[in-house]
Amino acid sequence: MCFDHLAFLQAAQGDLVIGMSLWVQNLLPLAVGKSSTPVSRDTSLQFIESVLFANLKKARPVLLNGVSRKGERLVPAASLDSLMRVSFPAESARTKATERFQAVYPMVREFALAGSQNSKTTRPVAQQLLPLSIAAVSEDVDALSQEACSNFIWCLSQNSDCYKQWEKLHMESLKGSSQILGYIGSEWREVSSRLSPLASLKKTVQAMRLKHKAAMETAKGSSELEGQLKTADNNCKVILSKMSTLPSCAVATLTLAIGASMAYGFYLLSPGVNPWDWDGWLLLSKTHSLF
Repeated sequence: MCFDHLAFLQAAQGDLVIGMSLWVQNLLPLAVGKSSTPVSRDTSLQFIESVLFANLKKARPVLLNGVSRKGERLVPAASLDSLMRVSFPAESARTKATERFQAVYPMVREFALAGSQNSKTTRPVAQQLLPLSIAAVSEDVDALSQEACSNFIWCLSQNSDCYKQWEKLHMESLKGSSQILGYIGSEWREVSSRLSPLASLKKTVQAMRLKHKAAMETAKGSSELEGQLKTADNNCKVILSKMSTLPSCAVATLTLAIGASMAYGFYLLSPGVNPWDWDGWLLLSKTHSLF
């Protein structure tokens, strides 16, 4: 291990991209696997902290420039998933290294997901990461679920085929998929902006409701499955209702704009008339030149 570590250090000093690749392929698995030890975790973290992230101002642009070579990703989706799980473990599974993993995770995530929106470099990553994210959400660990949901939304935003992939996985991963639907409903403002336009999301949610209806007919007698189906369907209803209703602020703005337009139109037609004796008409007259 010492010899390998020294060789990795020398390689990273000569080429940061090669160093990162060595870390992902060799040291990260030793740190996150079932056979990991405090020593292997410390060795892995020391390497990425001292060599790759010691000078982020220099390392970041170099690594971002090398995130994809000949179709191979510097940080594969599976590696990001592994790092995410040790960064956001259940409370009982936390170790002395957990906070160090959490500090490293955001930068590694950036390299894993880097690329132009909906490009040929990010679309495959999205399809690989999506099922891993559903599985992580199903673990019922709050912090892990939140991060996995965010990654899941990124997948949908990068590849329209991910909606069809999600639809196929929905029933077999009902627990995790339902939580993702709930996340979309609760974080609607942010999520809807990331997924806009929303036609694909609407079509997928409607298809899920049809699946729920069919499954409910065969789920009678299984209270657990019935409960999961009802929860998922309610989450679908919330999303569809948000899609069909303008936000209250938008309604208020529209109403105000219509009222102002009517008032200004009244002034143009009858500038000398003020039937309600309201000084607001005078204010409108002073802004006439602005139009």
